[in-house]
Amino acid sequence: MAHFGRIFTDKSARPEFNRSAFAALAVRLATFAGGGLFVSSVVLGAVKVSRRGCDAVTPVPTLSCDRRQVSRPEVVRTLQNLYPPKVLQARGAAGLEWHIEKVLDSVATLPAGLSPQQMREQLALVIPFAAELDIEAVVKRASKRVPLREAFQDEMLLLLYRKWDETGTLSEVKHKQLYIGQSAVDAYGTNVGTPVPSFLTVDGRPALSTENRKKALECLQEIGAVRLTGYCTYDDIMEAREMLQIATAVSPLKSRGEHGREKLETRGVSNALLHQVDPDTPIIQPTNGRRHALLRRTEFEPVVALASSFLPVVYDFMALRSETFLTAVFDSEFRARPQCFVSEIQLIVSDPCAEDQFWHVDNTKRGITCFIPLTDVSKELGATEVLPGSHYLFNDQLPITTRVSKCVNAYFGAGGPCEAHMPAGDCLIYDARTVHRGLANLSLTKARAALVFRFDFDDCEPPGHGIPGTLLISGLGKFLSFANKLYSVLPL
Repeated sequence: MAHFGRIFTDKSARPEFNRSAFAALAVRLATFAGGGLFVSSVVLGAVKVSRRGCDAVTPVPTLSCDRRQVSRPEVVRTLQNLYPPKVLQARGAAGLEWHIEKVLDSVATLPAGLSPQQMREQLALVIPFAAELDIEAVVKRASKRVPLREAFQDEMLLLLYRKWDETGTLSEVKHKQLYIGQSAVDAYGTNVGTPVPSFLTVDGRPALSTENRKKALECLQEIGAVRLTGYCTYDDIMEAREMLQIATAVSPLKSRGEHGREKLETRGVSNALLHQVDPDTPIIQPTNGRRHALLRRTEFEPVVALASSFLPVVYDFMALRSETFLTAVFDSEFRARPQCFVSEIQLIVSDPCAEDQFWHVDNTKRGITCFIPLTDVSKELGATEVLPGSHYLFNDQLPITTRVSKCVNAYFGAGGPCEAHMPAGDCLIYDARTVHRGLANLSLTKARAALVFRFDFDDCEPPGHGIPGTLLISGLGKFLSFANKLYSVLPL
């Protein structure tokens, strides 16, 4: 320490600046950077990733909602008996119905003609607590002309309910109260008790088939994003637009969109009209030309009903975190665990001439974001742009070298940044850790409006980082975007 102190106080003790040594060091650094670029180019060429021009656009992987969601009449009665309305409101998106669906699927796959003991043994292979079933009660119900499989199903649901009750899952939660103004922003990302719609008892809404549901989960794991086409019906979208006071653009020429209907556009969304419905609706402006209306605990909160069809994908994805409440149904122990909840519902409006957003993530921990445009999203209006594979960089379960390797392979393998150009009613789902941004609105007369639903765990509320982290992630996005442009012109 004395030596360093002498350097700063005694000018004669300071080392002499050597220009030739500095120049040699600069040459070495430039050589090292050039060599690294060459090696990276060779490596990227070796993995045979796709090449494309700088102006090309890579679409987000797309799946179709190719079936109609049908309620399961046999569970409606049980749900009404077991689920007081306050349960779902208290727990948020705890995924209770996801458990019920797994139980029902397990019962449905049992072969016919099994004795009660054989059925219990078969179910115990999938669900450990099945061994605790009250066989006597099942047999008693079956003797009253109730199908044996239905009797087993109801008994398992009652047992599951008792397990939830023992662990406090069904108890009231202390939520942060949402206030007007700045306090509403303070509640951003916390659990304020937003109710969650049922996905087991919804009729007629488009939904993913079992096969596409598995593919959606694979896309979220490998790429970090997936687009669902035909997610909402035209009536659903128009109802949401009417609720949110979104005026339809008046145009002298009416053109047809991808689905044969009139294109859904708007010239803008008025803050005054939103506040006429609910004066306490917080509206923030994070970047120039972009407004976010926070809808939780406002008169607009019922719009959460649009989330019902993608909830199974949300729960499947969140259950990949093994220590959560969602996976407890498959464990031998029931205990208090982290639970997921609706961390945000936003109406995002990109006004004419809005600027590009900075690159960012919604959370540095596992979470999921669902984006439903209420207007057709074209290149002119500014799509959402995601960096495929960037979610790997925030996976703290992997070594840093594995994170970088998986990110590079997924990013360049997908052809660089992906843009989600889609009509109103489609749905973009992405990992909250995926680096993304909203592109600029190049239109002079049209605005872009969309609903955003976010789901996170109560032990890692978003965003999971501060201002330094925000700047680093923004820089990371710029670097990856530049690297893709540079790679696309390299002479390989």
